[in-house]
Amino acid sequence: MQSVSSWAAIWPPITLGILASIAAREKADIRLVDCNVEDVDVDGLLKDIGNYQPEDVVINTAFPTIETDMQLARRAAFHILKEEADI
Repeated sequence: MQSVSSWAAIWPPITLGILASIAAREKADIRLVDCNVEDVDVDGLLKDIGNYQPEDVVINTAFPTIETDMQLARRAAFHILKEEADI
């Protein structure tokens, strides 16, 4: 029997881990951040993105949080491109 609700449990981003391992196998420089587990807030993540300057950012989204996920995507794109992105 499930001891906590699915919203209270931390579910690791397995798909992102699999994609990261495939990309790493191809010698890509990968950084995988799980903000929930690592206790990273949005400002901390955006600072990290700005310092790292990745070519791509992949964000794991979910229907209940899609609006805030899209806001984060726009802000992340701005930190990389230094201009508004059409997301």
